[in-house]
Amino acid sequence: MKILLFCSNPINGGTAKMFYELYVAMERKLSAEGHEVLAAVNVNNDVAIYKEIPGLVRLPMYSAEEKLGSYPTGNMFAKSMKIFLRNGNYAQVIPQNIKAAEAYLRKEKIDCVLIHNGGYVGDDLCNQLLTAAYRAGVPKRYMVFHNDFEKNALQKMRYASYDRRISKEATGLITVSNYTKNRIKASSYLEQDIRVIYNGISEYSTLTREEKITNLGDFDETKKNVLMIGNFMEYKGNLNYLKAVAKLVEEGVTDTVFTIIGNVYEEDYFHECMTFISEHSLGAYVKIYHNIMNASEYADLFDFLVTPSQMDESFGLISLEGMIKGRAVVAFACGGIPEVVTNGRDGYVVTPGDIDALAHGMKELLENPEKCRKMGENGRADYLERFTPEVMADNYIAEIMK
Repeated sequence: MKILLFCSNPINGGTAKMFYELYVAMERKLSAEGHEVLAAVNVNNDVAIYKEIPGLVRLPMYSAEEKLGSYPTGNMFAKSMKIFLRNGNYAQVIPQNIKAAEAYLRKEKIDCVLIHNGGYVGDDLCNQLLTAAYRAGVPKRYMVFHNDFEKNALQKMRYASYDRRISKEATGLITVSNYTKNRIKASSYLEQDIRVIYNGISEYSTLTREEKITNLGDFDETKKNVLMIGNFMEYKGNLNYLKAVAKLVEEGVTDTVFTIIGNVYEEDYFHECMTFISEHSLGAYVKIYHNIMNASEYADLFDFLVTPSQMDESFGLISLEGMIKGRAVVAFACGGIPEVVTNGRDGYVVTPGDIDALAHGMKELLENPEKCRKMGENGRADYLERFTPEVMADNYIAEIMK
């Protein structure tokens, strides 16, 4: 069988990482059995992790952003007119993309496509490749949804034509959590069942413990240390974390350093967080580090990890990266996180937005180091059993070989 994995996601984030992990694991397993696995992106895609794939195929397909520039801005009327004109112009590009992709699929005699869609946005490159595969007669055609947005009734109707097309052209649908599956089913007219295959990520370590401590500069090993990994963006919940810290300090927890590793993406939100630190006299207890590459690699320096995200994460990679390092996790039960972190076993998963519950979970682990250690061990065991790239690849292979 000749299998093509495709991704057009333009961000060096979770979807791109999972695409890379799946390709590497599937290629290693299937090439040994005489199958061929290829990875492809759109021609001008510049995401760094794609460049690490040997023999990467660059299909001559162009996104609206590449052809027409960034998405329009302005007042509602002007923006609507620009979008209308933009969609009309891009409509002329779509047939060219589909034709080019169809020609490639026919030439290479592809038997199966796994199309990794970072978000359901209609006439994007993923949908176009699916149409090309359908027209080329590729026998097995899968759309893999890494995320989706919750649609109201009008939005659901707007995307109805895309749903019908996917229902017609895809032989299978896959997503990364039951949460995302249920949201897609509730917000679409898709007819097929959706298979859930959890993500899997590699365990890696490029730095020694000493190198990590040196990079942080002022890391204090004599104290208890708690970590949040998250760029300063409102949905990441940095302020939720700081509110929980303030509550703990008020309750007398003064022997712990609470760390955030993350860059500033929203200046106003970062200023709000810094103001909160100042107003609640948290400067002695909170440390913030910017520009730390591969932040999750530092998780094993800390006692446990906190994931205070207030957005419905489709899966929850940050929590899993803490579990890989054998660290317990305290998290809000947003999106697919409860499917990754088992409450009471791998850590504590609490009601989203409940700062008291978040602080209570953190305090419980700080006051019970043996429980914290055991939960970290449980989390690592769950990772090895359910969330490695090998497990992910086995599940995909079982699906496409049916």
